This record gives sequence, C-alpha cells and structure tokens, in this order.
Amino acid sequence: MLPDYCSLPPHLKNYPSFGPVISVEIKPKQGFMLQDEFLLPGQSFVPMRMCRFCMMQQYKVKQGVISEKSGYCPTDLYSGCPIRMRHSLKMLLKTPQNNFRIFKDQKLIYSEEKKSNLNDVLSDFFDVNDKLSYSDLLCTLIIQVLLRPLEAVNLPISSAKKVSQMCINAYSGCSKFDPCHFLPVGCVLDKILRVQTLASFCISDVYSLYLKIKSCNTHQRFDNIG
Repeated sequence: MLPDYCSLPPHLKNYPSFGPVISVEIKPKQGFMLQDEFLLPGQSFVPMRMCRFCMMQQYKVKQGVISEKSGYCPTDLYSGCPIRMRHSLKMLLKTPQNNFRIFKDQKLIYSEEKKSNLNDVLSDFFDVNDKLSYSDLLCTLIIQVLLRPLEAVNLPISSAKKVSQMCINAYSGCSKFDPCHFLPVGCVLDKILRVQTLASFCISDVYSLYLKIKSCNTHQRFDNIG
C-alpha cells in the first residue's frame, strides 16, 4: 500500500499552516520516444514520430474504449520547457481520463467524472485578490514542484540520450532547446524518466518474449527463445 498523500504527514502538521490541503495525482506515462538502443538484436531501427501514449490514444478511440483522444502528450510534460509543460497540464485538465485527479482535504474535486469549477473550489487555497485564473495558478505551482530538484540521492544511470523528445502530437508553440528547456537533474520527472529508460527493450518486445516463454514446454531451456 502506498502512503496517503492526500493529507499532510504527521511531521509537517507541527508547522503553521492555513487553508485546505490540495493534492494532485498525475499518471505521466512513458516520457520518451523509442530509440535504437531499445531494439532486440537483428531488428532495424525505424524512427518513431509518435510517443507510445499518443499511439494508444488512437488505438483506444478506434476500439471504442474512449470517445475522444486526449490532447495531453507525455513528451510535453517531460520536456522541462515551462510552456510545453503548462500546455500538457491544460490538456490533462481538459481530458483527465484516468491520468489526472485533484483532491481537496482528501475529497476528490476534479477528475474525468467530476469536473468542478476550479475557480470556486480553489478560492480558499490561493491567497490572491486579483482575477487570475486559479487553474493557471495551480498549473504554475505544479510545474514548480515537478521541476524542483530533490535532495541528492543516488540516481540510476540511464542509457537514454539527453535530447529533446518531440512527438508529432507535442505542443509546437515552443521549439527552444536551450538548457532551461531540459529537466533539472534530480527533479521528480527526471527520476521517473531515468527509471523508465533503464529498460533494455520496448514493452511490445517484452510482451512478445513473455508469450514465447509462456508457450514453451516447462522443461525447455529459455536460452533458445528469440
């Protein structure tokens, strides 16, 4: 069981605070495009123009699993570019599906099934008197949290190339590739991406190997698979 992150942990309750506790649940999905180092021996590399999430969105619409594609693209969120990250969060707000939820004092206030007016439900969270959209303020806060480097820990070494990932469905409103448009080392998205890219094969190849293993005689050596 994961810890309950919808409420403040006990050690933080000793600090002065006011207002509700807001927690945001994001399922960021795979944040990189397939590279040639993820291929099985003997496979030829064909550059991918679309990330796995966007391909699955098209498939789900075709199969009737969902009625419309999400405008969210993981490569925007993982880009480190504030403009692309803001766009990705706006798209998650527009079509949360099962990838985005907001809780207020442990109660669900925003999801695919429950789209509350954020300007109403967040009015006691943001201490501002101007007419800024609270959803915009929330997106800004989320971006700051996601890009904030955490305390130094041993990070897994990934073989993934540090290049800007650009899915064909990614937001085209910003094409800057300068250093401020990459994920800061040690931020939560950087850590997630490092773990994701530790994989040697893409998921479809792993599943193919699994099916081969499953169909083999239990006494057959797995060395001959593939």
